[in-house]
Amino acid sequence: MAISSDTWAIVAATGLGPILAVLITLWRTEISSKYNRRLYVFRTLMATRKVGISPEHVNAINLIEVDYYGCRKVEVAWSEYKDHLNDNSKPEDEPWREKKERLLAKLLFEIAAVLG
Repeated sequence: MAISSDTWAIVAATGLGPILAVLITLWRTEISSKYNRRLYVFRTLMATRKVGISPEHVNAINLIEVDYYGCRKVEVAWSEYKDHLNDNSKPEDEPWREKKERLLAKLLFEIAAVLG
């Protein structure tokens, strides 16, 4: 007794259908989770951009390295901002603060570009 190709197609669809549905659901959940994490970082930085140093701002800055890994422009802007914050050779005067705000704006712009 030979099994027709139609029967094999039904058997394959019955076995592979649920497996593929679960894999697609996991893939979509991962994409949604990644987008939500990135959006959280962006929203936190936007909300705290005028606050000197807040725990939320610092946490969001630290999450950039993880959540935006592979986004080259964001990584460069983040590095420039972080280097400026850690530069102890200059006093925190008005030009220093202006540069800090300009670098943060550049970082936020690059993050917004990634988010679309």
